[in-house]
Amino acid sequence: MNAPEATLEGGARNRPAHKDTIMRTLSFRLMGVVALLATAAGCSDTPTNPSEESVELAVAFEEMAATANREGDAEGAASLSAGSIALRMGARPTDIEVVIDGESIRHHALVAAVSRTVDGQTRLLQTLFAWTGARRPTTVLEVGILGEEGTFDPTATADPSGRARGVYRNLVDRFRWIAASGTAAIGVIGTGEACGRPLSENPNISCVKARFNVHVDGLFRERVLGSDQPASDVAHRIFTEAEGVNGVVVGPAGT
Repeated sequence: MNAPEATLEGGARNRPAHKDTIMRTLSFRLMGVVALLATAAGCSDTPTNPSEESVELAVAFEEMAATANREGDAEGAASLSAGSIALRMGARPTDIEVVIDGESIRHHALVAAVSRTVDGQTRLLQTLFAWTGARRPTTVLEVGILGEEGTFDPTATADPSGRARGVYRNLVDRFRWIAASGTAAIGVIGTGEACGRPLSENPNISCVKARFNVHVDGLFRERVLGSDQPASDVAHRIFTEAEGVNGVVVGPAGT
């Protein structure tokens, strides 16, 4: 798989304070949704039966979520927790190609879509997870959108549904890149059977397996932990485009 010619411009920008407030509010609300799902998934003696590999991956996602939470990244913690729930509810990862700095690398991938109410409207916070490694991820690409498409440039729009979040984590060499510019799109193309137990039997929650089309084309920069400031001037281009990526759609019953 060859990526198209780069058309992006690098350059990290400081995020305005009011946008930070919006994103923190959305993150905390999402944490509440994920906590509800996690409680529902853990309250049954007969949970779904994912593979042993999926269980190990789910635990790894939960550990990454705990680390993100300790670092003050509530948004990342919530997203990674949603990825864990998708694995525990029986979503089987799809193999996709991710092009990083011109090198095409096979990744496992899934999408977790969680229904949200924002400004009185129901929207899906859709997050793509793509990782290398089998039972324990060695790298993880996380791209989230509160809608179907958005920009990684935090200064481009005040509408949270028009912004995308992109994080690339190398868990072996212990570094992290944050998307500074570019675009992403994630869309549901079909839904199928109900998720595994116990969510499938919870009258308050709707959870179905689904397939998604995904597109990511962004410039990522290494960040100083806890800051929007780049750690260097080096930008890394990450590109992927895939159809039919497996995942789940989760929300309140009736949505």
